[in-house]
Amino acid sequence: MSDVKKLSEERLKSINELVGTLNYVGSKVTELSVEHSRATEAYRHLQEQLEGEKEKIRSEYGDVEINLQTGELKENKE
Repeated sequence: MSDVKKLSEERLKSINELVGTLNYVGSKVTELSVEHSRATEAYRHLQEQLEGEKEKIRSEYGDVEINLQTGELKENKE
């Protein structure tokens, strides 16, 4: 019968700590990826809403520039 070789307790502990940390970091990467996707989708949705508002303003007032501080409208010079 052959002798079973075994890692030292210290080396086994070290490897298990690395695997545990790797798994933790991997799960965080997944969480951040999901958050990134959600944030990107929210950003796109907000851009679409803003474009819709701009289109409403164009149809009502024509091609104008808006002072976002005061709400004043000026004819677009372009």
